Amino acid sequence: MLNPLKELLGHSIHASDGPIGVLEDVYFDDARWVMRYLVVDIGRFIHKRKVLLSTESIDDIDGTLKTVSINHTREEIKHSPDIDICKPVYRQAEEQLANYYGWVVHWIPQHDLPEPSPDPMPTGDLHLRSMNNVCSYTLMAFDGRVGQITDFLVDHDGWHLPLAILDTSHYLPVGPVVIPSEHIKGIRVEDREISLALNKDEVAHFPHFDPTHPLEEYLAVHA
Repeated sequence: MLNPLKELLGHSIHASDGPIGVLEDVYFDDARWVMRYLVVDIGRFIHKRKVLLSTESIDDIDGTLKTVSINHTREEIKHSPDIDICKPVYRQAEEQLANYYGWVVHWIPQHDLPEPSPDPMPTGDLHLRSMNNVCSYTLMAFDGRVGQITDFLVDHDGWHLPLAILDTSHYLPVGPVVIPSEHIKGIRVEDREISLALNKDEVAHFPHFDPTHPLEEYLAVHA
């Protein structure tokens, strides 16, 4: 089942024993194009606190009630490791969360290796991206600007992000189009730019996005 990813923002997050917060952002992996974490504001319970919850924690999503059900208790979530959401998510932080909640890790664990030398700066996951940030960046084709990403289509079976929706209205005469996410080849945070492995003409020939059409039809674009 496909849904626009942005539709999830603002959904109420319900722990196994009651509401705990609001979904504010989503972190995804731009190498595998899969959702990794929900960014949840639990400020109602702890002032100015935001937490990361793995997609592995999701039990159910109710689009009518606008709720996401999580398989952890409120106490578990409130006492989870304190991660600064405003900074890059370091692998050490991910390991803390995985150990605390008992999540299956998405990276390959390293066993029986010598302890690494201490680094002055922890290593971050270079492919972990904030959807809110990415949708504010300028989209660059080989031959110039083409617009911005406005949304992704998420497949609830595996939390894959096979397709991106682009707003090209200021640069191309075609309006919003749908392209396979795999055509996104580089995200430069420092420049607030995203590179496409396409030129403007190729972008213009992708299907026009019409939200009234069944979203599954757009999967043919990915084939």
